[in-house]
Amino acid sequence: MTNQFYPVVIARLSDEDGGGYAAYAPDLYGCMSDGETPEEAFQNLQDAIEEWCAEMKRLGREIPEPGSAANAAKEVRQKLIELIQEQDKLLRAQEQKFGKLKKEVEAIKDRVMALLESETELSGGLHTTWAHGILTTGPTTRIDKISVRRGSAGTH
Repeated sequence: MTNQFYPVVIARLSDEDGGGYAAYAPDLYGCMSDGETPEEAFQNLQDAIEEWCAEMKRLGREIPEPGSAANAAKEVRQKLIELIQEQDKLLRAQEQKFGKLKKEVEAIKDRVMALLESETELSGGLHTTWAHGILTTGPTTRIDKISVRRGSAGTH
C-alpha cells in the first residue's frame, strides 16, 4: 500500500456512458476507475492506484510524486504567460514602427501635394496638374495615381 496521497478527480458519467461516476488520478497516467457512487469510484480508484504503483515498481519505472501533474501544468502555464508577454512586447514594437512609417508616408504625401501645387502655380496657367485617388483608409495611406497633363491653358 502506498503512503502517498494522490489528488483525485471524480466526475459523473452520462447515462450514455453507463451512468455512475468515473475517478482518475491525474499524476498517474492512465490510472482510473469507476463506481455507482462517488464514494465507490473513489475506493475503486484507491485500489487502482495501489496496483498502478506496484506495476511501475515491478517494471522499474519512476512513480510520480503527488501533485506532479499540477506542477507540470503550472510550469506550462508560466511558459505560456512568458510567451504571451514576449508577443505583447513584439506587437508594441511593431505598432511603434508602424506609427513612424505612417508619419513618414504622410510627410511624403504632403511633399508630393506641395510639389504638385507648386508646379501648377509656376506654370502660370499654361500647365495643369491633377492628383487622382489619394486615399486614406484605416491604418493605410495609398497614392493610387498621380497624373500630370501638360498643355496650354484651355486645351485639355
